[in-house]
Amino acid sequence: LLIAFSFSGALTRFDARRALIVEEANAIGTAYLRLDVLPDATQPALREQFQRYVEGRLEIYRLLPDMDAAEAGLARSTALQGEIWRAAVAATAEAQQARILVLPALNQMIDITTTRTMAGQTHPPAVTKILPARNESFAFRRYARDMTLAMTARIRIRPITWYGRPPLVPDARTGT
Repeated sequence: LLIAFSFSGALTRFDARRALIVEEANAIGTAYLRLDVLPDATQPALREQFQRYVEGRLEIYRLLPDMDAAEAGLARSTALQGEIWRAAVAATAEAQQARILVLPALNQMIDITTTRTMAGQTHPPAVTKILPARNESFAFRRYARDMTLAMTARIRIRPITWYGRPPLVPDARTGT
């Protein structure tokens, strides 16, 4: 039963992470498209920063399971987020309408990065890894005890059941 719940939780986390990938791609795409409302002089530099940002985000997941390299990539993409944000704020300083469109899209792009990072760090509780081993040990000790009783008191023992512990069944001849 514990294994079933573990697999169910893993599937739920997998689906949530997959949905976050789509959400991040949409947020980046929306923010990139909103660059069109910025002054023409500022667009090329921001588009180049976006290109480096997307490459950096993809690199993070290519580097896994090397956590040190992935964390370094995450730090680089976070620095790029800051550069993009500052450039967008400067580009929209005199264009209020552009600011209303561009900055919320950039904010969403930045927020989803944090959400994905936290989702990647969400794992099942350690107790789910400890309990099965503890239960197996308990079941073995109980089975060994019951076997000892069976040899000394002639108690018939059924095979181990699916839940890991063999029940004692009284001997039909003696009632014990």
